[in-house]
Amino acid sequence: MKQDATSDLCRLTGSRGTFVKSHLLPKALTRPSSPGSPYIESGMGRRPVRRWDSWFDSKLVTREGEDILSELDAAGIAELRRLKLVWSGRSDKDADPIPDFCDEISGVGIRIISKIDVHALRLFFLSLLWRSAASKRPEVSQICIPAHRLEDLRRMLVERRHMPIAVHPFMLTQLTQVGDVHNHAPMAITMPPVMLNGKRSKPIPAFRFYFDGTNR
Repeated sequence: MKQDATSDLCRLTGSRGTFVKSHLLPKALTRPSSPGSPYIESGMGRRPVRRWDSWFDSKLVTREGEDILSELDAAGIAELRRLKLVWSGRSDKDADPIPDFCDEISGVGIRIISKIDVHALRLFFLSLLWRSAASKRPEVSQICIPAHRLEDLRRMLVERRHMPIAVHPFMLTQLTQVGDVHNHAPMAITMPPVMLNGKRSKPIPAFRFYFDGTNR
């Protein structure tokens, strides 16, 4: 008997069911340059392409798994917007965020933010990492982690826990001035060494995600 290609194992919950369309980057944080126009997606070593929807995978999760991801998206995006860390959290009347510390040479500043829902943000970011690492879509092929780490991530999302905190730490780079829309594919990078206590650190492998004026 021929198996139904739309009914298989949910990569997140482990249960069988009908696959549903699941966004690898939440649609709320990706948008075309103007309403009704196609998305222009690009990535390292990939030519820009036109699409009529943002990044998604139709063979990743069932409805049960998508409900979990949607829950994590809603909480994480709400917190990003509340803290005005993404462009969609700001109105036309809002002034550009002012850094608490700023390097005059590089122009890079640091914002100090308190009262953050770390649980919501960390689970949201971990879910982005899991989606891209678990997906077979070529656009996210640079996001690759060992199988045991992928399984650890999956369990964290299902169980709604983000510990230990040292596993997959993240940092945010915010573009304070609202500019051109960007839909860049996630990619693997190497963070350059820095001076710590008079010693140069080792280069650190990392993954970079871009969305709505922020990259992780």
